[in-house]
Parts: sequence; C-alpha cells; structure tokens
Amino acid sequence: MASKNISSRTRPAKIDSGRVIKSSKSPAVSKRVVKKKDSSTLKSAAGKAPDSSAWIARSKKLAEIFGPEFPKGKYLLPDGNLATAVSAQAIPVCVVQYAPRPDRMSWVYVTNGLSQTNQGSAKSAGTELVLLWRQCDTTLTSRILCHVSNYILESGNAVSVNQIVTGQDVPKLGATGFQHWLACKPDANIPDHIEHSKSKTNLLILVGITDAEMQVALKVNPALADGKRVLLEALRVGGVFPVTDPARVCLTRRRDFNRLWESAFRLVKEKHV
Repeated sequence: MASKNISSRTRPAKIDSGRVIKSSKSPAVSKRVVKKKDSSTLKSAAGKAPDSSAWIARSKKLAEIFGPEFPKGKYLLPDGNLATAVSAQAIPVCVVQYAPRPDRMSWVYVTNGLSQTNQGSAKSAGTELVLLWRQCDTTLTSRILCHVSNYILESGNAVSVNQIVTGQDVPKLGATGFQHWLACKPDANIPDHIEHSKSKTNLLILVGITDAEMQVALKVNPALADGKRVLLEALRVGGVFPVTDPARVCLTRRRDFNRLWESAFRLVKEKHV
C-alpha cells in the first residue's frame, strides 16, 4: 500500500554541487487554521482575489483528477499553514494538497488561482503549476509553488514547457532544496489541461533538478538536440520524472548516467527527425 512508503517526517534535502544532502531536522506540519493573511501572500496584477465561483469550479475539477484535498476542506497558504476554503479564496493563489493513491505513490500539490490572476495575459493565462513530491511536506512545497507563482505575477513572464526556472530568476528558490526547476508537460496519468466554468486551464509540472544536471543539459549542442529535452528524457528513463524526491541521487553521480544520457539523446533526436 502507498502508506508504507509515506513519511511526513522526512526533511527535504539541500543541493550542493550536484549532491543531495539530507537535513537532520524534520518539518512539522501545522494544522492551525489561519484566519489572517500572511505578509508573504501573493499579489495579483490587479490586486484582487480570484472570483469565488471559478475558484470552486476549478477546485472540483482538480478533485476529479487527484481525489479529495487532504486534509479535506483545507488549503495551503504561501507560508505552508492550512486554511479553510473561505480563507484560501481571499488570496490570489493558494496550494491544494492531495494524498497518494494506489495508482499514484506520490503526494500532489497544485496551485489554485494562478491561472485566474493571469486571465487577459496571452503569455501566461490559464496555467496552474503541479508538483509531485515523494513525501508529505506542506512547507517547502507551498513555498516553491508560491515563489514561482509570485515570479510569474510580478515579472509577467510565462513559465512554459521545457523552461528551467532557476534561483537567478527566483532568488528565494535557493532556500527550498533544489535551486533549479524544469517545467514539463504532465505524464500520461495527468491531463495537460482541465475545462471548467467554460474555461480551460493548462497544467504544468515542475521537477526539481540539480545544478550538475542543468549544466550537462546546457552543454548539449543546440544544432544536435535541445539539451533540456534530453534532460527530461534522461529523468524519465532514470525513473525520476515526474516526481521530485529531494533525497534522490543526482543523475550525473549514477553509474548508469552515460547510458541514460545516450538513450535520452537518441530518443530526442528520433522524435525530431
């Protein structure tokens, strides 16, 4: 069963020169209901919270895909604290947590509201960010998603497929474990978009990558292949994609790395021949 592999006491790791270093401290998951806005609450371009009817419709559609939110009726604020649906709707972007299921061994975290705050922007309208996390961790997952969401809202730059979001773009990401995040299309178990309230919302998965993995991707000759696509295929072949596991070994440190990379390179070239 999935529950045997889940631990809410595992501290996400820090990345150092391509290595994954475990931390000794365990984050506590707060069950306190937050009634007031945190100072880090995201602000939309218009400075207004999303329309409640669209927020609820989108939340119901996400539940059809991932199951009921966990804990039921509770949502994550940018600081990782839990809030009721009424409180969560008062801010532009919150994060919804979904527990593992027999057909999905990872926890799932999805933004709710990002697509709506960007309605009217041709570049970034209609996208919610998805994070599949190996262990239950409300603090880091909500910070990662909200930091990237804040970057999108404040800069006006869209995060698209095969784009790498780094600590240079979002400085606060450096304190969340992985400093680099690869944006990818969902795998076969998750649709690439949902339709609700006569609207369409795209789903974009973020996968944590090490500095060494990013560097090897950037060294690929663009005339031969897109290095970021090769990295995505290597993560897929290596059993990493689409789940982010802070305790995993960097691909470049694995004994089978050369085989993984060559296989991924061939797959990318074959798809674009």
